[in-house]
Amino acid sequence: MRTLPFLLLAAPLAAGCASQVGFPSLAERPIERALSGRPTPPCFANGDPAQLPQRTAPVAAPSDPALPARLAQLLAEARSGASAFATARAATERAVAAAGAPGSDSWAAAQTSLSRLEAARTPTTRALAELDALLLARADGANADDLSAVGVAVSEAQGLADEQTQALSALAAQLRAP
Repeated sequence: MRTLPFLLLAAPLAAGCASQVGFPSLAERPIERALSGRPTPPCFANGDPAQLPQRTAPVAAPSDPALPARLAQLLAEARSGASAFATARAATERAVAAAGAPGSDSWAAAQTSLSRLEAARTPTTRALAELDALLLARADGANADDLSAVGVAVSEAQGLADEQTQALSALAAQLRAP
């Protein structure tokens, strides 16, 4: 009695295991291809070089006339951030040097100054992010000169951001050390 429900459930499942040999292919047949008027694809050209498509040299993308102005603007933002960072860095170095034990008022003031220093680097990191986006947007098929110019700008902004990161890390380490 228990096997009857099992057999009733197993019968439809077993039908899915039936052999599928002999079913016709759904691929386009040669006569259908000939009647459609479309050219024969290269894979069906029987190796005849006259029927294979000819490769052409890639065409260079035109230069973007607005790019130099955009790069100059973003580099100016990065340099402005570096200048603001340098100003805030001097104040932070003084606050960190005067910091007392963790939890003291002078230590809290140094932490606040360190936070201000982190915020002062925002223009540099924002400009770097936009330059990175420009570089990614031009990575495929862009004009080689444009790509090179963006790469140089990214390198400069990355250098500024790296200097800021190192300075922040050094000051944070000084503040944690007893």
